Amino acid sequence: MLKIFRGLIDSGFVSRTKLNTVRVKVHTSCQWTCFFCHMEGNKRSQSVKDVSGLIEILLEFRNKLHFSEVHLTGGEPSIHPRIVEIISKIVDAGFVVKMTTNGQAKTIRYKECVDAGLSELNISVHTLNPMHLGKMMYPSKDMVWGSKAIQSQIRLVKDLTGLIKIKINTCVDANEEGALAVSELAMEYGLKWRAMNVLENPEASYKALGRMCEKLRAVPVEAVIIEGSSSCSVQMHCANGFDFKVKLIRQNYLQHMCNDCPVDKSALCYEFFYGPRLEMYDGKFLVRSCIHRNGMPFVLSVNEFFKSSLYKDIRNVIS
Repeated sequence: MLKIFRGLIDSGFVSRTKLNTVRVKVHTSCQWTCFFCHMEGNKRSQSVKDVSGLIEILLEFRNKLHFSEVHLTGGEPSIHPRIVEIISKIVDAGFVVKMTTNGQAKTIRYKECVDAGLSELNISVHTLNPMHLGKMMYPSKDMVWGSKAIQSQIRLVKDLTGLIKIKINTCVDANEEGALAVSELAMEYGLKWRAMNVLENPEASYKALGRMCEKLRAVPVEAVIIEGSSSCSVQMHCANGFDFKVKLIRQNYLQHMCNDCPVDKSALCYEFFYGPRLEMYDGKFLVRSCIHRNGMPFVLSVNEFFKSSLYKDIRNVIS
């Protein structure tokens, strides 16, 4: 898939946007234990409680980096006790708010989020096979658990289609069959669909994504690049008119964070610089720039971040 991505760029079939999103990890709690979940780089971060303080920091990101979007993550953000308030206040501050979810909360909670101003819901649907979903958990769950979880996701799709923009996210490890079934769900409800690689298993994951595209008889149309981020994708088109994206990770470095990095030299860096993440730890908001490493400069206080060379690196790329 990366070869296809590079070929599209070389041929001039490419669209470019600029990084304009800060990810906010609202807490670590989640009903699921997916083996591939990196928890935004910190499995011990704390719950966001200071909503006013969060808004002040987001405004600083807008004033200094012109960010206009906020993406709420976790853990599972929908079960944060103040998630509706968080969304409402971020929207009132003038941001577009998106949220990733496993789709396990009750529909009423999601409708409350929509009413609060949520713009887009990214639902993580990795398979429609209950046994396969159970095996994605650590430790594994049984088919009964998997069936209930998938039924909750399908019910949510039915309940929210037409009320809010929905994107289905599907992580594809070494087997593409689960993703093929999910593609049919996306087609049935006319939803955006994005298949993505599993960070820790890139080679097998990219091969499975390639086989998936072949079975869907999908052809690459355009490379999509977010300047300032390692996030990129290939826009695909199927003969039946269905369009979807294959999300990839490109080698995007920050000079003052990535130079001489031992993780990168050992070929163990799977994400490079994706974008800034806000998290709570030890009662303070921190800016995380790397999911692999802790300490400075990878994790900084907000004041340290905006005084750092990392901030200057980001600003120079997207300005």
